[in-house]
Amino acid sequence: MSLNTMYQWARMLPGVRSLLQWSYGRRFARQGNDLNGYWGVFPTFASAVAHAPTTRPVGYDNAEGAALYAARTRYVLACDYPAIFWLERLLREGARSVFDLGGHIGIKYYAFQRYLEYPSDLRWTVCELPTIAAAGAAWARDHDAGNRIGFTPNGDDASGQDVLFASGSLQYLDYTLAGLLDRLDEPPRHILINVLPLHPQKSFFTVQNMGTHYCAYRVQAMGEFIDGLKQRGYEMRDHWDQLDRSCDIPFHPDCKVEKYRGFVFSRTGARATDEKAFPG
Repeated sequence: MSLNTMYQWARMLPGVRSLLQWSYGRRFARQGNDLNGYWGVFPTFASAVAHAPTTRPVGYDNAEGAALYAARTRYVLACDYPAIFWLERLLREGARSVFDLGGHIGIKYYAFQRYLEYPSDLRWTVCELPTIAAAGAAWARDHDAGNRIGFTPNGDDASGQDVLFASGSLQYLDYTLAGLLDRLDEPPRHILINVLPLHPQKSFFTVQNMGTHYCAYRVQAMGEFIDGLKQRGYEMRDHWDQLDRSCDIPFHPDCKVEKYRGFVFSRTGARATDEKAFPG
């Protein structure tokens, strides 16, 4: 038996496991812990929030959360390129309104315009928590020369939009995307999703350490997520793996997410209609 195998076996013994969990819990709650650490597995959003440490704020709706990503308005990440590719295509097909669900202060709107030529009549609406939406509106006064971006706290404003865009945000919501679609009078024609953790079999929540605050963090089962959109009239046009992201929850190896995912869906018939009206 190798030393590593012996260690993995020993750490699962009840007394050793309890000691290691206690030690990790203390480190997780310390100020300055590494970003994107995870703690625990919980059945609901509320139970994850209830188990978050009290050493820092919980959730994004605070000054720390609003200031977290301003630098990302100036550059794109490697994981952004599939979304850039598909957004350009959807705009070429005729989309003129983007509902950016959980888009912070509009970081993708600003970053993507380095690579995309936005139509003059584009309207980009960011759905965010009140503190972040206020910070985004203030940022736009100095940085949105095209006057295309706006903010709302209401997810129901996705109704009637051409594209619902969610990049690294669905996992922080206390409702599912399928649940949001059920509330809308006119669901978006297209859904563009990037940086999404999906587990092969399980749906659950964990707590994420963001460095400045903690967040309840949703991981949904792959089949549940995809079937939820198909049952609501969407067909998948493309999907991609993002191997640079993973979610590894200590002491819960069966809940590990090896890679994140991206998708583009269109409502049945919407693609043909758009391409006929707006030839490429």
